[in-house]
Amino acid sequence: MKRIILLPIIVLFPFFLWAKDYNASLFSIYADGQTNNTKSIQKAIDFIHENGGGRLVFYVGRYLTGTIFLKSNVTIKLEEGAVLVGASSLYDYNSKNYPKA
Repeated sequence: MKRIILLPIIVLFPFFLWAKDYNASLFSIYADGQTNNTKSIQKAIDFIHENGGGRLVFYVGRYLTGTIFLKSNVTIKLEEGAVLVGASSLYDYNSKNYPKA
């Protein structure tokens, strides 16, 4: 039983050990709580995915966004004081996956 538990830890540990951190501000993602960052966040996720994976790190602030799609080997890390805020407009969300009301 211990081997079954340890195997995923051993396999996944190197990814977290060598995962590169990317500061959200490098992708013109603003922490003002007013700028819609949906496109910038998605571009950052796509870039990180295309370059072997890593972590998109958000530091203190409020980041306004609509629908984003994570990709393999990409994680989002919210540091203390960082908040992802959902956009108030329905137009900021992908409606392809939802039935019309």
